[in-house]
Amino acid sequence: MDKGVYKSDGKTLAISIEINEEVEQLMDLKAEIKATIEKVEMRYLNGKNWEEIALALGYDRSTVFRIHGKAIKEIKKIKNATECD
Repeated sequence: MDKGVYKSDGKTLAISIEINEEVEQLMDLKAEIKATIEKVEMRYLNGKNWEEIALALGYDRSTVFRIHGKAIKEIKKIKNATECD
């Protein structure tokens, strides 16, 4: 057989594996974003208080505050990035 075929197949396989890994990372990121949006919605769209959110998520109140703070920082980063475009 032609050695070039094996070389090409090896590259194709490596690229395919890399793509699959990146797709998996994007799916994880999507799930994280969705969960963050749900938390923000509970507070700002559904008018839940911090205790209700903590109970619904199975966290203590301080963890909910920490998650909320991280979410706000990420939203600001995205907002700033889109304003620069």
